[in-house]
Parts: sequence; structure tokens; C-alpha cells
Amino acid sequence: VKRYSNGRINYIKTDNWGGPARPRNIGIKQSKGKYIAFCDDDDIWLPQKLEK
Repeated sequence: VKRYSNGRINYIKTDNWGGPARPRNIGIKQSKGKYIAFCDDDDIWLPQKLEK
């Protein structure tokens, strides 16, 4: 995460409980961007994923 530090990416540490919903909700509440995208460990992020 430090390698990508440029003001647009923030690392938020949470306790490991509640499944994926809890950290996602925390991230959504702290987000400032217009769009939010999730990439889970079983997802494939293709280059055109965020294109309109």
C-alpha cells in the first residue's frame, strides 16, 4: 500500500470480524470519491473493468 501512496489511496486497518461487509461499510463511509469498486480474492480485474 505504501508503494501506491499518492493521496488517492488510504489504508484503513480493521479488526478481523464481521466478514467482508464490515470493512466495506467502513471504507464506504470514509470514502471521498465518486465511484467505489471492490475486487475480492476470487475476482478477475480486467483492464476495461471501469470503462463506461
